[in-house]
Amino acid sequence: MSLKVVHLFLILCSIFLSGFFGVWSLQNYTWDTDPLLVSLGYLSLSGTGGLVFYLFYFLKKTKGFGLLSLVLLASVIQTQSAWACAVCQFGTPDSPLVRAIREGIWVLLFLLVPVLAGFLGLFIFWAKRDKKISSL
Repeated sequence: MSLKVVHLFLILCSIFLSGFFGVWSLQNYTWDTDPLLVSLGYLSLSGTGGLVFYLFYFLKKTKGFGLLSLVLLASVIQTQSAWACAVCQFGTPDSPLVRAIREGIWVLLFLLVPVLAGFLGLFIFWAKRDKKISSL
């Protein structure tokens, strides 16, 4: 499997997950009127839009991946087993299960954001180092 295929798969997964989190945050705002949920929802949906533009840029740059991306996108959209269970989707917002799921999502976000920031810092460091070495 080439690096281009892996990159395309990761872009599609990121679009799907970011869009799902944005919709989930905005839908969850109707139960819990926390303004942070609205801001995270809109931020996530704007990130989804940016990722879609990046996907089109990537497909334009790597000609010939259009059919493969459509197949991967159709396989992600087609799955019916990815829908939430009846407890998560239709449960009461004050139940312990829904509160535990919400707290688990926050814990994962607080663990994931520093890791992604570390990777971003590493890539910036590598770019600056490459620029410095190239100028020698």
